[in-house]
Amino acid sequence: MGKRKASFEENLAQLEKIIEDLESGNLTLEEALERYESGIAAYKRCSEILAAAEKRLEVLIKDNEGRFHTEPLETPEGTEEDEP
Repeated sequence: MGKRKASFEENLAQLEKIIEDLESGNLTLEEALERYESGIAAYKRCSEILAAAEKRLEVLIKDNEGRFHTEPLETPEGTEEDEP
């Protein structure tokens, strides 16, 4: 049976815990490096989940004649992201 992927919220909580651990100053260098690597992995998973969610979003637009239609959400740069 396959392992369930952690949700965005679970990854974010893990990342917040890692940051707390690193900021405590109570870790050995090796422990800090391991936590840092885990934090980078959790950050990447959060980014991937957000990117996938962004691709699913659409914006409801009302045209000049009062009709509604949807358009893809634009990225912060103002352009749609192309799929790889």
